[in-house]
Amino acid sequence: FVVVVLGALTLHLLLTLGLMVKFGARRSPVEFFRATRAVLITAFSTSSSAATLPTSIQVARERLGVSPAVAGFVLPLGATMNMAG
Repeated sequence: FVVVVLGALTLHLLLTLGLMVKFGARRSPVEFFRATRAVLITAFSTSSSAATLPTSIQVARERLGVSPAVAGFVLPLGATMNMAG
């Protein structure tokens, strides 16, 4: 069961998110995953959106080129909205 779930999550990450990055953001999925590696590792190891938030903001600003105003508004809003469940 664990192997099946991890396999499905990996496929979802690579296929669904990869296609969204490629066609929605018009960026290379490989470059995107390299840039967000620290965020993915932090999120996986802590399982907490609040703990991942500072890393997400830093990576969005420095590696992805998101403006500080957008990163400072959108990322905390998204982290708070995901706490609803």
